[in-house]
Amino acid sequence: MIDSDSVLVEAYYINDEQNWVLNQHKEISNRLTLISMGFDIALSDIYDYVRFSKEK
Repeated sequence: MIDSDSVLVEAYYINDEQNWVLNQHKEISNRLTLISMGFDIALSDIYDYVRFSKEK
């Protein structure tokens, strides 16, 4: 899941014990690794054209 209001990307994967594990990324400098697909992407690329509102 990719949040459009703040930097937050959540991705689940199945570990070696066959349990679902949540990976949360909250820093623009993080990289999201899609384990089952064999690649990763920088959050800065995901959020490249997103402009966040300063209001909360």
